[in-house]
Amino acid sequence: MKTKAIFQVKSGLILDNLAKKYNVESTDADLEKKIAETADGTGADIEQIKKYYTSNEQVKKNMMYAIREEKTFDKIKEEVTIA
Repeated sequence: MKTKAIFQVKSGLILDNLAKKYNVESTDADLEKKIAETADGTGADIEQIKKYYTSNEQVKKNMMYAIREEKTFDKIKEEVTIA
């Protein structure tokens, strides 16, 4: 478990540095899009999902961080050729 935690911290720091390098940020519009995607994918009520992610600041912060990571990976994929 310790090895996994160390890996997660290191990879998080690397992604954070890459996000800064590429000027990647997550916005409220990104959150709205993710909420809509989640509702569409699960069939859940969009208002319930929105309430879940916006009623607790830590939950919202975690989702915004995850969105930033996704956007960073997308930016990396634009620049890297994977054979």
